[in-house]
Amino acid sequence: MTNRLFVLVPLIAALPAPHALAQWSGNPAVNLAIGDKTGEQNQAKIAATTGGGVYISWFDNSAGGYDVYLQRLSAGGVEQFPHNGVLVADRSFSSTQDYGLAVDGAGNALLAYRDDRAGGTQVGCNMVAPDGTLLWGPLGRVLTGTTDFIASPHVCATSDGFVVVAWTQGSGTMVQKLDSGGNPVWASPVAITPASGSYTATDVIPGDNGSVIVGLVKGTQRNLHAQKIKSDGTVGWAAPLVVFDGSAVQFGYFPAPKPDGTGGAVFAWYETGGTRNVYAQHVSAAGAEVFPHNGVAVSTDTGLIRLSPDFAYDGLSGDLYVCWTDTNQGQSQWGLSGQKISATGQRAWGDQPAAILPLSGNQNAFVRACLTPAGPAVFCFDRAGNAQVIGFGLNPATGAQAWSTTVCSVLSGKARLAACAAGGGSRLAWGDARTDQNDIYAQNVNADGTLGAASCYPDCNGDGALNLSDFGCFQTKFALGDPYADCNGDGVLNLADFGCFTTKFALGCP
Repeated sequence: MTNRLFVLVPLIAALPAPHALAQWSGNPAVNLAIGDKTGEQNQAKIAATTGGGVYISWFDNSAGGYDVYLQRLSAGGVEQFPHNGVLVADRSFSSTQDYGLAVDGAGNALLAYRDDRAGGTQVGCNMVAPDGTLLWGPLGRVLTGTTDFIASPHVCATSDGFVVVAWTQGSGTMVQKLDSGGNPVWASPVAITPASGSYTATDVIPGDNGSVIVGLVKGTQRNLHAQKIKSDGTVGWAAPLVVFDGSAVQFGYFPAPKPDGTGGAVFAWYETGGTRNVYAQHVSAAGAEVFPHNGVAVSTDTGLIRLSPDFAYDGLSGDLYVCWTDTNQGQSQWGLSGQKISATGQRAWGDQPAAILPLSGNQNAFVRACLTPAGPAVFCFDRAGNAQVIGFGLNPATGAQAWSTTVCSVLSGKARLAACAAGGGSRLAWGDARTDQNDIYAQNVNADGTLGAASCYPDCNGDGALNLSDFGCFQTKFALGDPYADCNGDGVLNLADFGCFTTKFALGCP
């Protein structure tokens, strides 16, 4: 890093009032128990709320049948609902499938799931207020009345204040829009069906002007497609966009899109044919591929097999941070790597990706990526069987490792790691068999890799308050060339970092 310039920043007349920072457990052996009834709790999902809090949902089988539960945590990790959460749907299923969790602009949780309370297997959904009230009643809304095969409902909030649910039904994907009362807006669900074969929904995300984009996996070809549905229920693109047809994605693997913030979608996936590589693609709101067809490969090295990527997207720069599991051709050793794909589709960290964990006999799993103010962070289970949860911070300019941490040091069975960016850091939830068949645990990881009291970037001196002394601290670190002072992460200390620090200071802390 080059220290090019040292200047004094004018004092800001109006400063946020000093405030104490929130507190989580700083001990990786004592994570926060979210759902710890007897029996099995599994398949955690996590979604950020305003102010640094999160919703965590899961399936609970303590009373027979995998019931849907929900908990809300404050920025400090304080449970806002009774311990073990609120019951959203009392079901009788003996197995699980994927389901949907999202948060709308009012801070309500949105859940979509298979529901058998009305007879057969249907699509159910509910809206849960920040105080835990089931806004659509104890039975929620049932969107189907069919004997067709139903699978994996997903949900999102639209830019115009509505809710959209997408699910697999028969050989196609169905999409329905609901108002704030849970009433269908369209006379009947919109069907996305191929001329031949089938479509399986991978997720639904908000697009522009009240539209949504649905990710799709097509039939036995296992190609990756996407379709836009406009706010009036008509298709936004003449035909589903073919995102990837170079070979196939893994059977049972459904790469989900993420919104780009301007009405488009971003994807990352791995192939089972070809060179067994990981790819990324950006799709504009108009349905155009921003990168070359079939995406940008994260590496030109074909010596390794790359599996199960996750990614974080920077909507300001257009950069995409992709992380995945590496394995050798014999699949006897595993590692962890990452790559930055620039807004123009370039491998910004070089044709050889950033090596985060070297190959070893430990088979890492459930790689998850988050974007924090300090740069990308990546998390995973560190081995098969009894595992820990570990994490790494990466320098956004170079991909070099900035920090490493143990999120959970308890060696126990782990299941389905989920993660999201919140409160200036990352929030994680997972299934954990440390005490019985499986419980749900959660942990925060601050932007600097620490656990415990949430770190706050503009609290430079770490005294728990934002005031003028933090500006003096920042100036000192800048003069010393401390990496902390590279606020915008471009690898150079200059005036732009002072502007970045001032902006973060004005935004305050969780």
